[in-house]
Amino acid sequence: MNLPRVLLLGFLPLAASAARAEPERLIARFDFEETNDAGVQLGSGLTLPRSWAPIGRDPGTGDPAFAQVPIHRELIARGGHPLFNPVGYAPAEGEPGYVLRLATRGGDVGAYLAAGAVPTEAGGVYRVAARLRTRGLDHGSVRVLGCIADTRGRRIPGTLAAAAPAGPADAGGWQAWEVQLEAPAGEDAGDGSVVLEVALLQPRPDPTDPLGDERVLPVETDATLEVDDVEVRRLPRADWTTRQPLQVVELPARPELRLRASDLGVGQLRARLRLRDLDGRVVASEERAIDQEGVLRWRPDLPRLGWYEAEADVVDEQGAVLLSRRLALVHGPEEPAEPRRADAHPRFLLDLSDLPLEPARLLGVAAASGLPGVLLPAWTETLEAEELPARAEALAAAARSLHARSIKLEIALGPRPAAFTSRSPAMGVGVIDPGGFWRPWIEPLVVGVGGRTDGWWLARPAEAEAAPGALFASSPGFSRLVGDWAAGTRVRPVAGFDRLGLAGEAVADTASVLPLPLAPEDPASIAGGWVAVRPEAAAATSRRVQAEAFANTLLDVAAARPDAGFVVGPLVRLHRGEPVATPLLPVARRLSRWTIGFGEATPWRAAEGVEAWVLPGGTLVVRAAAGGPVGAALALGEAPAAVVEDVWGNRWKPAGATASTAEVRVGRSPLRVTGLPPGPLGMRASFGIDRPLLEATPRPQPRVLVLRNPHDAAIRGELRVRTPPGWTVRPTRIPLNLAPGATASLPVELQVAPHAQTGTVLLDAEAVYDLQGPRTVSLRTPLTLGVPGLRLQASVAEAAPRGSGDLLATCVAFNDGDTAAALTVFAQVAGQPYSERLAPQVEPGGFAVFRFRFAGAAEEATRSPVLCGVRRSGNPGALNRHLLLKPAAGRGSERD
Repeated sequence: MNLPRVLLLGFLPLAASAARAEPERLIARFDFEETNDAGVQLGSGLTLPRSWAPIGRDPGTGDPAFAQVPIHRELIARGGHPLFNPVGYAPAEGEPGYVLRLATRGGDVGAYLAAGAVPTEAGGVYRVAARLRTRGLDHGSVRVLGCIADTRGRRIPGTLAAAAPAGPADAGGWQAWEVQLEAPAGEDAGDGSVVLEVALLQPRPDPTDPLGDERVLPVETDATLEVDDVEVRRLPRADWTTRQPLQVVELPARPELRLRASDLGVGQLRARLRLRDLDGRVVASEERAIDQEGVLRWRPDLPRLGWYEAEADVVDEQGAVLLSRRLALVHGPEEPAEPRRADAHPRFLLDLSDLPLEPARLLGVAAASGLPGVLLPAWTETLEAEELPARAEALAAAARSLHARSIKLEIALGPRPAAFTSRSPAMGVGVIDPGGFWRPWIEPLVVGVGGRTDGWWLARPAEAEAAPGALFASSPGFSRLVGDWAAGTRVRPVAGFDRLGLAGEAVADTASVLPLPLAPEDPASIAGGWVAVRPEAAAATSRRVQAEAFANTLLDVAAARPDAGFVVGPLVRLHRGEPVATPLLPVARRLSRWTIGFGEATPWRAAEGVEAWVLPGGTLVVRAAAGGPVGAALALGEAPAAVVEDVWGNRWKPAGATASTAEVRVGRSPLRVTGLPPGPLGMRASFGIDRPLLEATPRPQPRVLVLRNPHDAAIRGELRVRTPPGWTVRPTRIPLNLAPGATASLPVELQVAPHAQTGTVLLDAEAVYDLQGPRTVSLRTPLTLGVPGLRLQASVAEAAPRGSGDLLATCVAFNDGDTAAALTVFAQVAGQPYSERLAPQVEPGGFAVFRFRFAGAAEEATRSPVLCGVRRSGNPGALNRHLLLKPAAGRGSERD
């Protein structure tokens, strides 16, 4: 293995000399019992064991190159580790031999196994185990972290893992701790080494504590941590892959999973294979033998397109699990070769700024994502200053390749490389821009004087001299985006992002200059050209809920600001060094296509609890309204060519597509319906009423119906209006004479049925006209029936005692108006006298509760609805509820 000189000489001998390795599995052991050539134990005279160093201080190796190793530099500079805390060899208490002892007299104390001491191979899997024992530790904690460093001593992203106890402590107080580390197995992965941190930490503030940092915490002043028998073992290896970019398999291909195992020992091995869907259900499973070469191929039958997780457990002849592998994969539709429109909006940029890969590999991720744009990181946290020219050259090559593929490129100027943390935050462009590659992405803009930042900032030297202390932010090559999003919330966009691309970095003393995020509930007021959507949902949120909320967030913003662009991510993560798609990537692929042309979309309230947008060309995007019921049926009329598509790419014909009653069931996740007749669809979307709120009163109420002619020719005919049972409309037939694209305003008079239930009511109509033959288009628009300023909750249940047969109706009337009101609350059961009560004075924001008991009416209430209502005294308008008592539940509260 070609390790740098600093990792091979002097302070860091190879770990093989620390202990004699066990055949095959044990590759390093540190029991701190080393001896010199004379057989004298090193613990009797040296302070630090070989290959170990203290955290937070110079280990005093005498080798100046040691501190230049990136991961060593980071650990040496770590604060909070006082020099007076001893770290080193110590006799084991109560037993012979030596241990590595960490003692705190205040502050944290830690030690680490240095880079280069325990070599690793690309794709290798390693288990690090150690025995730990604490003394006098009452409030603090123990932390053990492991990672893989590359051959230059840089921590490889995605390899950091925390150790955990492997069991209870023994009689001597020793407890085994273990952590499993996986070296990347990607195409550009190389050899590396294990780095292990062991630390004794002081108590930390609880982030959920209401006192926060004000809480007074106890301090450990006489605690020790002993470390012994640190062992590193190589575990069996296995590659589990579809061999497709991002593990995305597109039709007509079927996913084929390939397991290639090695270093598993002898005997007949088998693999237990399972495939889980988005909800975690097992949709395919099989147990098969692994051939002599350690290879297995599996082509499971997938029930539908979507995201899946494939599991493989390799077991021996006794059924013991030797290793387990998990792999996320996407089975998607064949993407049509549609030419990308330069003016297509909204624009989608896949945010890869957090993906620590070289530009050439990021280019492959961008091309495989299927999105029209990508945000690439200018550098990585581990980048060294001398590597900037090569990084610029690699990014320039990636930019040329992306341009040739018509993929939009933006450069993210972050995160800041760790090597630059000690330098001035306001750096000259000439210092970090050799060759001028970054200049097209840099547009310095003064954001404050005397401010400070934890982010990466750029300054032109001349301007910095003219305004001492001035900081300059990069724009439009933005660094980090505000707009963190969680499932179930609205998007948090960045105001004015097209002017100032500095969102997400904390800048002090410049709040008056920085753009502030808008209210999460107000997507319609988005300002600027870009909106960041970072799906960081809680771990407890199911993948399906995350996908639905992500799709709806994108749809909300597209509807509110069809000219906005999206920066979405992270949608790709690293798995054992290889990029794989999260469940949200295929959702973003669908929405990037669905929302093209949303600037010409027409909102359509097609049915109760349904939101829809009509797009040109006979396309409809539809979903269940927020807070509404799931599974509502949307009538499409006659649509023989209609096709429904979900966010995963599954397509099907709507029910009854060839008849006049075609319909689609609508859920929380958006759907797209294509192939609809554009003329009738546009007419249905245009049909509405000027004031959809009707007061629940028997008085006639004038309204105006609205209808547009979406055809390229004039139409003549009539509009036939149909009302709900018991309602009255005048006139019922209205002549139509509309020029192409013209909109008609048609006066009508509506009269509500007596005791009509308040809430959403659907008004139906038909447009009958002649256009190259007779046509009839069914129309529908929702109305809201209610009384302004009043609200009613009601329930019915069998009255106590159980079996009495009496009915108890409970009514809660709320005054949501601005003035006090006298309210009359009433209830009625078929066959029983009408009953009402008066609340003479209900203040604004107040409520009144009344209970009505009807003797022997419980049985009747299971067959005939119970009427409950409220009205303002002296006003005929009333809120009504019709409730049935369910026979099966019948003894509890039931609401309509």
